Parts: sequence; structure tokens; C-alpha cells
Amino acid sequence: MVDVRQRRHEETRSALVDAALDIAEAEGYTGLTMERVAERAGVSRRTVYRRFRSKDDIVLELPRRWLQTWDDAVAAAPAGLRAREIAELGSLAVSASIDDRPRDVLVGLQILAEAPSIATAGVATESWHRRVLELLAADPTAAGWSEAECAYVAGAYLGAIDSMLAVWAADDGRSSLVEANRLLLDRLRPIWPS
Repeated sequence: MVDVRQRRHEETRSALVDAALDIAEAEGYTGLTMERVAERAGVSRRTVYRRFRSKDDIVLELPRRWLQTWDDAVAAAPAGLRAREIAELGSLAVSASIDDRPRDVLVGLQILAEAPSIATAGVATESWHRRVLELLAADPTAAGWSEAECAYVAGAYLGAIDSMLAVWAADDGRSSLVEANRLLLDRLRPIWPS
């Protein structure tokens, strides 16, 4: 019974995010309200507020999904892989999920252009940085590295991925993000400990 309830909860959350993206795509971030999301998803306002505190919280569900995809890929990584190899598995998993639903990222970026305060919430950036640092901390080949060196690698890695995503979005997501990511990951290999 709990599994069915949890599945329905997740389906409702997904429907609410999809409704919010539909509204934002058509009318921009200013047209996005909790009431409109409820109406579009065919649920009560109470249902929306039980799942999300605000429209920003709905929008931030996208990076939370990508973080979960990363976490799942990292957790499924075979034992004995180095930080770089695990990061590549996570990064490619996230890229594949974006390739499956490119519109989500494109609308998300449209929202960020209208409401940059969402990006400055730091939720995604800090979480990604921490995850890469955790991989480096667990990698024996980085044992002699200082905190600063690990922070530089994490920052360079994440900055390059952000740039790749911006280039992809500038092309309206027409190309494969997985293929762009593979090329980028090849170029980034020298920055990792070996």
C-alpha cells in the first residue's frame, strides 16, 4: 500500500511540475501561479501546496530530479572506480535524462532568465559541488591533494558542464547532450587525479 501511495505522490508531483512548465513556457514566469498550476493539473490548490511551498519550489524540482539521477548513478557504480569514472557515470546519466526531456531544461533556463533569484538560491550549485568533492575525498588517488586542489577540480568540472549546457540550450536543445557531454568529459580527464 505504501508503494502505491508513494507512486501516486510522485505522479502528482510530476504532473504539477509539467503543468508549471507548460504555463511558464506559454506565459513566462510571471504568469506562473500556484492557482494556475492547480487548475492546469486538474487538482486543488491544497494539493499543490501539500507538494510544494511555492512556485519557485516547483521550478527547483528540476535540479532536484537531476541530483537524484546523479545520486542513483553514483550509488549503482561498480566498486573500485575512481572519482572521475564515477563522476562521468553520473554526468552521463543526467545528460541522458535531459535528452529524454529537453524542453524541461529549456523552459527552466527561460525561467532563470526571468527570475535569476531562483538560481542564486544556490540549491543546485552547492549540492553539485559537494557531491564532486565527496567523490574526490573517497578517491585514494587524490589522497595527497589539498582542499583547494579538490575545490579547483570540482569548480572546473562543474563550470565546464554549465558551459556545455549553455551551448546546448543556445541551439534549442536540438543536439544530443549525451554526445556533447562525452566530448567534454574526454577533455576534462586531465584535471582529475590519476
